[in-house]
Amino acid sequence: MGQVKGQEAEQSETTTVNKPRVFVYGTLKRGKSNHGLLAGATYLGTDTVRGPYSMVDLGWYPGVVRLDDSVDSPIVGEVYEVDEPTLHSLDCLEGHPDFYERIKIKTQFKGAWLYTLPPSWLEDHKVLEDGEWHGERD
Repeated sequence: MGQVKGQEAEQSETTTVNKPRVFVYGTLKRGKSNHGLLAGATYLGTDTVRGPYSMVDLGWYPGVVRLDDSVDSPIVGEVYEVDEPTLHSLDCLEGHPDFYERIKIKTQFKGAWLYTLPPSWLEDHKVLEDGEWHGERD
């Protein structure tokens, strides 16, 4: 299980072949509506990372909100190795850096990118205490 204690991952976000990894937790997961964007990616596995986060239900998709270091919550997701064009496509989908912010985290597969929202997104949205999103409008 990956652990983040209020710090960004110290390990590189790329593999030895210099491909970035991403940690996905919503519509990009297997079987979800945007998973096709990861068609050429290498699935590394599932992971639960812990850190200063809360997952919120935004309706048709979730968001992970980055909080202060006093919080230690789980986020359940999948880790993929992607090429740079795929990472760019994911940035476009997630509206990085204007909507979601992409940050480095540590997973059991070493460093990976995670898309997060600012704390203001906690207001008026249901927090998913177990850190796992099960699907569109479930």
